[in-house]
Amino acid sequence: MAEKRLTKVVIILFKDSEDNFDFKNVYYHGFEKDKLSDFGSRWINVVADNKQVVYGTINHHTTNVIWTENTAMISLASEYVKHDAYTLKIFRDLPEDLKKEYGVDFEGVREIY
Repeated sequence: MAEKRLTKVVIILFKDSEDNFDFKNVYYHGFEKDKLSDFGSRWINVVADNKQVVYGTINHHTTNVIWTENTAMISLASEYVKHDAYTLKIFRDLPEDLKKEYGVDFEGVREIY
């Protein structure tokens, strides 16, 4: 099992259904259709050992992905994943309070402008 070999693993998934994974820190993002509409593509963001990152977008027409050891990009990508995990953990742990404040599908969360 990969998680036993890895000390820190967080996975954020943008998908319509929750599959069973062998990792304990899997967070389902939600807003899949809205995010895909906003960006027009799927994202990939993999940070390995805080030494490398694979980051990019994938859609039906093009794939634009980079691999780098640039520390600024690694930090940005890593913080992006952690920020999503923090937020999704709150959504998971306090759904009823958040539904009262932001709506059944948390649609009010996306109103930031």
